[in-house]
Amino acid sequence: MRTDRSHSTRTPRPSWTQRASFLLLALTVCTETREVLAGGAQVKPHPCPVTVVAVRDKRQLDEPAAFQLPYRANTSPNAIPGPDSLRLIAEAPEGHPRVYIEDMRSGKRDDIVGTWAGVPAWSPDGRYIACVVYEGQQQPYQLAVIDRHTRRRIDIDPRLAVDEYRWSPDSRWIAVEGVERATNHVGLSVYDLARGRLRRVSTTHAFGSYGLSWSPDSKLLAFTEPSAVDQDDEAVLAADLWVVSTASWLPCRVRATQDEIESHPEWLSSTAVLVKSVPSRSPRASGRELVFELRR
Repeated sequence: MRTDRSHSTRTPRPSWTQRASFLLLALTVCTETREVLAGGAQVKPHPCPVTVVAVRDKRQLDEPAAFQLPYRANTSPNAIPGPDSLRLIAEAPEGHPRVYIEDMRSGKRDDIVGTWAGVPAWSPDGRYIACVVYEGQQQPYQLAVIDRHTRRRIDIDPRLAVDEYRWSPDSRWIAVEGVERATNHVGLSVYDLARGRLRRVSTTHAFGSYGLSWSPDSKLLAFTEPSAVDQDDEAVLAADLWVVSTASWLPCRVRATQDEIESHPEWLSSTAVLVKSVPSRSPRASGRELVFELRR
């Protein structure tokens, strides 16, 4: 599942489950972390600070924590209420998409981005606007963040043609995943607005979507990553849930599965993550929605 706090751009790349092929794998079950260096290089595993204490089926009352955040799209992703009686409007006059801030009291609009743009979202504190801008054929689908007070614009990881992004609940971090323009690999990066730093969390050559979700306290980012990929067509054959801590930036595999494809993570609380799981032998099956209860 996706929530309206996960902002997807163009026709999305399929999730791991939609791209998987039949293969039954035997994997070593271990919980580990790895440090990701520039270009996706990895160093030796480290003990993981997050452990699974229980796995259960989703209950009727389980709801993603993102539903409780302010300034989210309610009925339309193209008209998003914000602070101070403002709202974001995404329109395409004459076929060219634009993002405006509209004062709902006066109807006055501000073309704050100043170029073709779409898929807007307020930061949870209402200070920033994120959107996907189109800077021409050499730089399409660029994630940009604009400070609505200073009008300063920050381009987030220009190496990526963005497919999806998410704000952290405290508005300090924004996570983005997309295709590397130079390699066609899929990358996942996080930008720190407080310090102006960009970190690459993960890179894979598999074709699919990580799925992104921040914990309610903004300290952990959950995502899924392939553990096995078909060498011919790069289809995902198995995928696991990972988390990365903003304290260490060491990605941590929550659990290794033998024959499952995990996808679409959503935090329910600071210690529970909802994940869709399907068997690798039947990647198009409806699967199960599982909740991982975690100890931190």
